[in-house]
Amino acid sequence: MNALGSTCRSTPREDGFVLIGVVIFVLALTILGLSLFSLSGYEVQFLGESRDRDQAFYLATGGIERAKFALVSQGTLQSVKSNLPFEGVTYARARYTLPPQDSSGNVVFSSGRDISIRVLAFANGQRRMVETRFRPRTAPDFYKRLVTATTGLVFPPAGPWNSRTFFSGDAMQMSTDTTTWTGLGARPRFAPRNGAVIPIPAVGSYFQTHFNDPSTTERPPQIGNPTYVLHKPPGAPQNEVAYFKTTAPPLPALNSLHDVNVNPVIDVKGLVVWMFDRGVRFDNFVTVTGNANDCLVIVAQNGSFLPGLEDAGIYFFAGISSDKVPVILVTDSIVRDEQFANNTLGVTEVGYLSIFASQVLPFGPFVGGSMTLTHDPNSPFDQPGGLIDQLYAQGALPNPSVGAAIDPVRGQWAELNPDNPPN
Repeated sequence: MNALGSTCRSTPREDGFVLIGVVIFVLALTILGLSLFSLSGYEVQFLGESRDRDQAFYLATGGIERAKFALVSQGTLQSVKSNLPFEGVTYARARYTLPPQDSSGNVVFSSGRDISIRVLAFANGQRRMVETRFRPRTAPDFYKRLVTATTGLVFPPAGPWNSRTFFSGDAMQMSTDTTTWTGLGARPRFAPRNGAVIPIPAVGSYFQTHFNDPSTTERPPQIGNPTYVLHKPPGAPQNEVAYFKTTAPPLPALNSLHDVNVNPVIDVKGLVVWMFDRGVRFDNFVTVTGNANDCLVIVAQNGSFLPGLEDAGIYFFAGISSDKVPVILVTDSIVRDEQFANNTLGVTEVGYLSIFASQVLPFGPFVGGSMTLTHDPNSPFDQPGGLIDQLYAQGALPNPSVGAAIDPVRGQWAELNPDNPPN
């Protein structure tokens, strides 16, 4: 006891308290770090699954596009199932939405019956199923008729020169003028466009593919030699297209070819395409020789651009005749088929002609001559698997048309539960 009679007590020791605090803090950080590490691993897994789900969705929507192409190009409902699995698509079906809900057989594009397409796709275990509805329709074909013109057919004023022009076949044009040709010998039958837009022939992109291809044969102008020989290469299959070109000389030449020979002849053997990068003009009457198994396709870019000169991609100043060989004329400019020069009173006939151009200007001969341009809508050349389809299949015509299309039906797109059995 001290002098005051009180008892002394020792103060408790606090050594090691800071150490315990540090340990607790480190333990908390460790727990937090492990949690963040675990969470980041979960996020990576979640991100991977999300990416795979998105990929499966994109594959399914791509499968819809593939199915649309199959329906149009093959023309059968079962064609959407061909060659599966394909790019993640393991199931695809197309069927009519109204009874009978067929999922096989031919697509009748003129029926107006909606078709439902359903596609299931996989990506690393993730599945997505989408379904949408389309309505088939017939589409304008640019080649299976006598004339298809972006602007239209233009005739000179009534007079003795156009009363001897005879059209036998169908025509389609953007112009609504079908009644002012009172001086014509025979007008074409105009097919309704039904709202379809007729494009300018895509000759530029076509030339990017074919004009500079190494297999394309140069065919220069021939002075004094009236015969152009366009024969398929020896040993080539009959239905394989052979490409020829005539390249424009330097300016001031106005055309790739300006032929002044008397009565030139184009001799054709096989399916032949002749291309001109600055237009072609024949001053005198042209004859195409060959047989019905052959075909002459002339594809030309715009010709002369100089003021006061005739502007055309394809220009026959004295007409063209071909009694056997089918002839197809394509240009992003004008086709002028006139019958003057050395053939004012002559007779020209093309037994099978198809013109696809921005504009067409026929100009017939005087009384005593005649120009007859024919395209029989029932020709075997226009039938499935015929001449035009063979040219389509080889990409030998600008703006190939399959004559059919399918349009989406608004409000009919949906994603379905991929766990439900597909039907």
